[in-house]
Amino acid sequence: MEFNVGGEDIKRVSEFKYMAKAVSEDDDDTLLIEANLKEAKAKWAMFKRLLTRENASRRVMGHFYKAIVQSILLYHTQTWVITPKHMQKLRMFHRKCARYISLIDISGQ
Repeated sequence: MEFNVGGEDIKRVSEFKYMAKAVSEDDDDTLLIEANLKEAKAKWAMFKRLLTRENASRRVMGHFYKAIVQSILLYHTQTWVITPKHMQKLRMFHRKCARYISLIDISGQ
């Protein structure tokens, strides 16, 4: 199917960005999920180093994770089509962060 506007043909693409969200013709959100995961991992790595260096408590680390990292990870989720494979990746990242937070400074903080 071809479209034109004002006599000018419009190129068909299989994916594009709309309001910072990758949209694909097959409604596959893998690209968006992977981009969010990459950004969340980078932000978590940054805060993890900083908070560990500053001897932050597990509770403080958890608050940073929930307020900042999860916000990045879950941006646009209300429109995602999540497959079991996507859910597994999201859970793996969450569990990895939770494991790190729960193992930090068990000596009493």
